[in-house]
Amino acid sequence: MPMPNENTVPSPPRTLTEVVHPLQPARFLRASWGKRFVHLRGPKGKFAGLMPWEALNSILTHHTLPESQLMLWRSKQLLKLPTFKHRIQKLRTPEVLDELGRGATLVLNAAETCFGPLRDLTDELQAELRGETFANLYASWKTEPGFGVHRDTQHTLILQVHGRKRWTVYPPTPTEPGRSARPLWSGVLEDGEMLHIPKGFWHFVVPVDEPSLHLTVSVLPTEPGELLQWVATQAVDDSRWQPGSDVPVVGSEVERKRWIQRMRKQLARAFTDDVIERFLEHREAAVPDRPRLAFPALGPSRIGLDTPIRLSRPRLHIVRAGPDRISLRCGDCTWSMAKPALPALKTLSDHEPHTLRELLEQHDLGRLTASMKELFQDLAKHRVITVVRR
Repeated sequence: MPMPNENTVPSPPRTLTEVVHPLQPARFLRASWGKRFVHLRGPKGKFAGLMPWEALNSILTHHTLPESQLMLWRSKQLLKLPTFKHRIQKLRTPEVLDELGRGATLVLNAAETCFGPLRDLTDELQAELRGETFANLYASWKTEPGFGVHRDTQHTLILQVHGRKRWTVYPPTPTEPGRSARPLWSGVLEDGEMLHIPKGFWHFVVPVDEPSLHLTVSVLPTEPGELLQWVATQAVDDSRWQPGSDVPVVGSEVERKRWIQRMRKQLARAFTDDVIERFLEHREAAVPDRPRLAFPALGPSRIGLDTPIRLSRPRLHIVRAGPDRISLRCGDCTWSMAKPALPALKTLSDHEPHTLRELLEQHDLGRLTASMKELFQDLAKHRVITVVRR
């Protein structure tokens, strides 16, 4: 089956730095992310490699997508996707083209699951922005809007991949802005330009009678309730089996006061200054990796001293450190190792290729050669690191 060609256009952006260039990413995060609207100009074709038209054609031609992922919208109405069943569900291409010709917008939700370069970007943004990240695709050809004025519950980066679209963005208000409302920004978003629209900002999009494709990269914000629930779990986890740990629903007033005082102390101990980072590390370590296969091999290659490897997960999480040992957690797996190995693991966090020999020599770890080879082989088995094909 033909797959989307990922090599026919300039190299796509893979990091936040490349997406927001020429802005400094640290300044963008500090001053704008999740707080204020941003319009950033860029060169034509800047985002073309994230979803070439040829890639979209291949995805729709060769893949059967559920109706929850592939949709047609026109004038705030979800249209019935024209399909027929011949062993499997297939698109009725002439009818789909007719709907698009009448002004429908084609929507491909979770587009990152269909194309490698877009997946690479969303994986990296998820690591940098510390929230679940996905990308929806919107393609249109005429002048009919797909949706009305609306706001999102997540922070978004709007990447204009091909063509142009007209956007109107309003500040966050309790109710939908009326016709007389003054927008924050109204203009045509050109090929290669970007918008940052934080959650709650109202916006309206209109095609401009030409082929146009943009990606909405969404990052789910971390709500206070998520962290508070985790802190509460941490606070009571160690004492949940002790007598008197249950809420004294039938207890006396004195018993209830004692229980409340004890809970206050336990919550205070759990609510340390590093609680946000501890919560994020716990959440990120439990995120399952996307499938990464290397057929025909059924397992990882043998890791030799000169085998080029790189980190395939967004980051490494050290969940416990003792006097002589450290523990590394990724998903449901935990590894224990000698504490001197920590600098070598941190070096891997640059996501660049390294060899085990290089890491051992750089950090004077020759005495740990055997145990490091065993550790790295197991990390490769669990797809924490991957062999780089040169």
